[in-house]
Amino acid sequence: MNLHHASLLALVAVGAFAAAGCWVEPAPRRHVSPSDTTTPANPQPTPEQPRIPIDTGRTLHAAPGEGAGLFVTYAAGGQWSLAWTCDTKLSPGSNCPFEISVGTSEGFFDLETSPSTLVEMDGAKQSFRIRSTTTTTLESATFRVDPGAPIAISMRLRGQPYPNLLFFVSNGRLTTAPTDPIELVPTEP
Repeated sequence: MNLHHASLLALVAVGAFAAAGCWVEPAPRRHVSPSDTTTPANPQPTPEQPRIPIDTGRTLHAAPGEGAGLFVTYAAGGQWSLAWTCDTKLSPGSNCPFEISVGTSEGFFDLETSPSTLVEMDGAKQSFRIRSTTTTTLESATFRVDPGAPIAISMRLRGQPYPNLLFFVSNGRLTTAPTDPIELVPTEP
């Protein structure tokens, strides 16, 4: 492959990430129609859920209002971050009601969220559910669990699962969930 073709491929890849409203450091936008609300799947890890590695220390950025999605990252020491936004700038008048459920079987959660989220936490602090309606803002939550502990995560948008709108970095690549729910396992504690 010559330099011209390599540069063209790099430009196409950057354009694809820009269209999705997110990008990865270092190293699709989709409009969803309204539907009845359903409860996210059980957030506790189970043998049926796919176990997928999430790269430790990678960063995701989302352009608020320019793409619907949930963006998940993990930093060493048990620090997880969730961020979610809607595609309102591209679909004026729309909003995105998110329901996000997270659980762990190892340890308990120490959770912080944006002020506009409604959070339900179980008594043992091993699972929580976030309900939030976004438009052109970037909502977020951070939490700690035991270093290296996996989490199970489920996301509903307008009451429906959209695993292709749950983004994270796995094996150095921006990845979406193959199913809902999934279990994310950090590559390093």
